[in-house]
Amino acid sequence: MRQGEIRLDGGGSIDSWSIDVTGRAARGRKYHLVLVDEGAHDEGYLKGGLEAAIMPATLDYRGKVVLASTPNGPEGAFWEAANMPERGYVVHHAPTSANPHLPPDEIAYLRSTLRPEVASQELDALFVDTGGATIFPLHALLIDGEPHSDDGFVCDYVGLAIDSNSGKGGPDRDGCATVIFALTLPCALQASVAGARVILLDWDIQSLAQGGVAPWLTHVHERTMSWFHRLKPLGGLPQAHIEPAGNGYPIIEAARVQGSRRTRSMRNSSASERMGERWRSNRMQPAGG
Repeated sequence: MRQGEIRLDGGGSIDSWSIDVTGRAARGRKYHLVLVDEGAHDEGYLKGGLEAAIMPATLDYRGKVVLASTPNGPEGAFWEAANMPERGYVVHHAPTSANPHLPPDEIAYLRSTLRPEVASQELDALFVDTGGATIFPLHALLIDGEPHSDDGFVCDYVGLAIDSNSGKGGPDRDGCATVIFALTLPCALQASVAGARVILLDWDIQSLAQGGVAPWLTHVHERTMSWFHRLKPLGGLPQAHIEPAGNGYPIIEAARVQGSRRTRSMRNSSASERMGERWRSNRMQPAGG
């Protein structure tokens, strides 16, 4: 929809629009020049808007369209404009380092704080496919390049978190993932999280076809219990934190069938529900428990 209009003394005008689900940007108008900023971050609306309204609005004056943006993955109307010559665009590549007004040392420092794929996109203006990329660089998960040792390690809890993207990301990004972790709370008796540490023990990710939830959950359960018996945490049986979105509800139901009992439910400000499940099947009871 149109957000504003500026009328100039010489007879010219400047209109500002938002590209959104309505598809009304530039509809019914005529322009010499259309500038689209951050066109790669259009939530999928730019392509339809270009074809149905923006390009037709340039016909009267043989107008031009400029799409400017930081890249946002190898898809969408902006990617097509930059990579498909048949779209008819002239490409200008401008990485952050090419800006003479930005200090090189500050750019270098910022790059050192970013993951490589993020730096390539945000600083080098490259189209990067971040599907499957790690959230944390590997070296940040190690101690002097080595995994955390079991020797002398005492933890309070072992747990796991399960997040499901099934049905949301397409066949290449359609996965259920779990992370098994250990938690140490040295100041728990003082109701403080000071000094708390999270150790990532194990992980797994699978694209689950229908009917594959229960076997995968059993597999995850067995791996969690293996870590539980190995580390002998002080705080009792493991808890599973399951994100209901995507394939989460079938996972929660499968956990219940396998003997789980809900212990708590939390809802955050984005209305994404998170539920804690404490598995109470006989298989999970520690020896003598």
